[in-house]
Amino acid sequence: MLSGNQKNYIKIMPRVKKILLINPFIIETNSYNYETVISGGQFAESPLGLGYISSYLQSKINDVEIEIFDANLMAMKHFISKGKVDMSAAWGLLKDKIEEVSPDIIGVSSLFHSTSHIVHQTCTLIKKISPDIITVIGGSYPTISYSDALKDNNIDYAIIGEGEICFMDLILFLNKEKGVENLHGIAYRDDKNIIFKENKFLIKNLDELPFPDRTNISPDDYIMPNDFSEYGNLSRNFLFRVLGRNNAKIGIMTASRGCPYSCSFCSAKHIWGRSIRYRNSKNVVDEIELLIKEYGVNAIVFNDDNFTVSTKKAVAIMDEIIKRGLNIRWGVGGGLGVNFLDEEIIKKMYDSGIAIFNLAFESGSQKTLKEIGKVLNLEISKNVVRRIRKLGKGYIIGFFISGFHFETKKEVEETLEFARSLDLDWALIRNYQAIPGSRIFEECLQKGYIVADSIRYGYPLVTSNVDWPNFSKEYILEKNYLANLEVNFINSRNLNSDRVDQAIRDFKGVIELAPDHAIAYYVLGKAYEIKGDLLKVKDNWHKAQDILKTSETSRSYFKHFKIDINKELNLLEGGAL
Repeated sequence: MLSGNQKNYIKIMPRVKKILLINPFIIETNSYNYETVISGGQFAESPLGLGYISSYLQSKINDVEIEIFDANLMAMKHFISKGKVDMSAAWGLLKDKIEEVSPDIIGVSSLFHSTSHIVHQTCTLIKKISPDIITVIGGSYPTISYSDALKDNNIDYAIIGEGEICFMDLILFLNKEKGVENLHGIAYRDDKNIIFKENKFLIKNLDELPFPDRTNISPDDYIMPNDFSEYGNLSRNFLFRVLGRNNAKIGIMTASRGCPYSCSFCSAKHIWGRSIRYRNSKNVVDEIELLIKEYGVNAIVFNDDNFTVSTKKAVAIMDEIIKRGLNIRWGVGGGLGVNFLDEEIIKKMYDSGIAIFNLAFESGSQKTLKEIGKVLNLEISKNVVRRIRKLGKGYIIGFFISGFHFETKKEVEETLEFARSLDLDWALIRNYQAIPGSRIFEECLQKGYIVADSIRYGYPLVTSNVDWPNFSKEYILEKNYLANLEVNFINSRNLNSDRVDQAIRDFKGVIELAPDHAIAYYVLGKAYEIKGDLLKVKDNWHKAQDILKTSETSRSYFKHFKIDINKELNLLEGGAL
């Protein structure tokens, strides 16, 4: 049975003709930082999911006008043009856009629980503009927490899981072309109750999907203006660091959906199901060619959950790239399955243009790997890194999660020591966060490590939402950050004459994202010392020295690593270096 409001939509609402799909602001007001924005440091990536929704709806429903609006990108570009952060102005521009389009339905992307509050604010704004606009949210947050989301009367429908077919059926229902019994993969209110309809129909053949609609989210839109910073394209994508600021135009793609594994810290199964579905290799490379020809793309990031779980499928894509002679560089954003990287597939990766090996180690403790359901042997991990180094010059990033709620200090130290021991270009050491929908999250709730009513989500690299039984939050945050400084800065493998230019790109990139990073200035000076550019050594060390004057935290890091920058500057300026 439908509520009065929903009956009203069917009774008086004209045929759905205009749909606006919004990618909302990614972070909250007080987290925006102008220096970080202008350097591309805020997360800005083409919302591919909205592109798929748009192209699918256009292929299935006649006489529908669909527009994608990336509000997050709009805000960043506005801040750059005005030279300051002004969230009230950003909300005003979003309001103007909604009024300009005057849509019948607005779909709001809600990928993460960490941005759910922004999604609610966006839907509140929509209803203030016009209560008749139907609001639909989709992504991980409503899929896992639809009952919480629908407590907000400003949200009419929540899409559950994969969205293309569900969204289409909703529109057909609102257009009175399908009955309520045809709805699935959706949740909504019925009087005082919430009705949940399971998503039963995942798209089996992904080749049937049209390529994503990139009309308003082209790769060109995600390049920062040249006159704002030397490394303004770096953003959070390491491809910019590896290929260089002016040598990379990145296209985001999906070659598969889902993952057959059940790691206890992951919630992806709620969106894509418990299996994996693949696109045909020719279909994938056809899209690569389209990106090259239409947008001038020369680098691809696959956002698959597990690109290499089927080496046969992965190799078929690489063979097709080689067969067509495409001059493309590529990487996998979500990480490569380490177990699958034998010598043959690594060679194929190099031959087809891989630039970055994102290796999902997760932990350096065999005990922890077993506990989280990650089937990986540490010796295999070491051998994979050696193979990659032996066969080419790829940039290797290691993914680690440190501080699971069940770990002791011993397991934490094993992970950090493992990160130190590998020949990595960069180690991404994330503070453990329990993700809603994961098995670990439920365990933390049951044991009281998370209090449901006081959960405050933040970025995994910054903090955590867990209270540990075996150590304090301060302990784990400090241990992980010091390991980050040690592996990526103080003992960077690229601080030598053969690879120093890569070190410079890395450290400059960090400085533009964190202008008060004294350690980064110090090691950047060390890199220029290797190049023999003493003027730049002096300049960067003075900048580090200035930060140290006012930052007690930075001074503590220099003390920890036994760095006496005053002494080193005196030696430099005295001609001893």
